[in-house]
Amino acid sequence: MQLTSLPIYYDFEPSHGINAYFPDLEQGGYWTEYFSSNYQFSVYCDLEFQGFEVVEITNENYPELVAMGVFNGIL
Repeated sequence: MQLTSLPIYYDFEPSHGINAYFPDLEQGGYWTEYFSSNYQFSVYCDLEFQGFEVVEITNENYPELVAMGVFNGIL
């Protein structure tokens, strides 16, 4: 699947791994996937979602992402 210009949001937890939120173009909303390392996450994104913007979830942008509905209706 080669899609462009939609963000993939991720949250890095140092002792756990990466929780990533991918846009679901068919049903709307986002679906989530866990990766045990940054390497696995990067490889997956490069292979499956070339051209997507990757955005880290931070304390600063979290309220904006909640307001945008990124975490609503996780599939």
